[in-house]
Amino acid sequence: MNGLDNGISGSAAVSMAAWQTIGHDKAIGTLARGMEMGRMAHAWLLAGPPQVGKMTLALDLARLVNCTADEVKLQPCGECRQCRRISESLHADVRVISQGGGAGNRTTARTAIGVEQIREAQREAGLKPYEGRYRVFIIEDAENFTQEAANALLKMLEEPPDDVMFALLASEVRENSADESAGYIAYAPEHEQDRIAALLDAVPEVGGILPTILSRCQVLELRPLPIALVQSEIERRFELTPQDATEIARLSSGRLGWALQAGAEPQLLSERAERLDEIEAALRGGIDERFAYAERQAAAFGRDRSGVYQELQLWLGWWRDVLVIREGNEDLAVNLSRLDALRATAGGCDSAQVVDAIHAVQETTAMLESNVNPRLCLEGMMLRMPQTAAQTQSA
Repeated sequence: MNGLDNGISGSAAVSMAAWQTIGHDKAIGTLARGMEMGRMAHAWLLAGPPQVGKMTLALDLARLVNCTADEVKLQPCGECRQCRRISESLHADVRVISQGGGAGNRTTARTAIGVEQIREAQREAGLKPYEGRYRVFIIEDAENFTQEAANALLKMLEEPPDDVMFALLASEVRENSADESAGYIAYAPEHEQDRIAALLDAVPEVGGILPTILSRCQVLELRPLPIALVQSEIERRFELTPQDATEIARLSSGRLGWALQAGAEPQLLSERAERLDEIEAALRGGIDERFAYAERQAAAFGRDRSGVYQELQLWLGWWRDVLVIREGNEDLAVNLSRLDALRATAGGCDSAQVVDAIHAVQETTAMLESNVNPRLCLEGMMLRMPQTAAQTQSA
């Protein structure tokens, strides 16, 4: 595998119009330059947050290497039969592998990609492409392999056929190690210039990519897009009020895929609003209401773990907004439709209490992932939530 520059220059400068990927110009430039030089890597690791554009870029890569346009191309044409069939998920040589069991199939209850999935890909990789120039395997959730599956994939990456390409999609690129401990940043008010940044530190990273796999891939890191670009794109595609467009863009955290889904499916925001209503009701209530909330979430955890993890992300976002409002940065809040409740809570808590609430949610997430009793975890989290102004007034 040859390393490639991370930009494009000279004749490799290319219009982005034919790419479906939006905003990740550096990654697009790397692919275009590799195509121009005839030095395309056989394995790519596309890393970034969920719904940031990894799958779109992987499909762009599949179109790029299979495109049959006559002109010298540094981008897929999007119009030839190969490009169209890939766009329509009909191409026989482009396959998506995921925890769900296959392309678009999320019904199978899997926690990791299994060895049987990779062995099936091995059998297919040994065959010549059926209709294109390359077989392209797009592997989602690439930080979640069983050990056997990782070893089987490694063997394919070590001796890949010339007409096979891999695109691994992962939420991070940190190498997997034995130490998966959570490294929380402490509240340190003496360092004023770094204080808010430290308080808003992201949830600690877990998992990672096996270093043996990572070393055989060309890494393209996709970072969240500027909020202004996300807002411009959803305003172009959907009829939204200015406030709705701004709120969706901020809630997306730069993940265009999420923003487009929210713009296309209004019920997504309605369901989110209902869950926030329940969160705020639990905070306003007494211990009985809080424990009842914890019990409901614990029961839900047995049916749908991902839903409870999403609920905890809502808690983190809500307390984050409380913190930035309390610190005098209301323009950084993302839950714009909740500003009154957020201001009221910010006025009734100090920053140390808010930080403790954030850490309580982070630690609860980590404990649930470690299979600690869900009800005990969630009840402990609710006990650490500070009293709101509404509670104080009613006491």
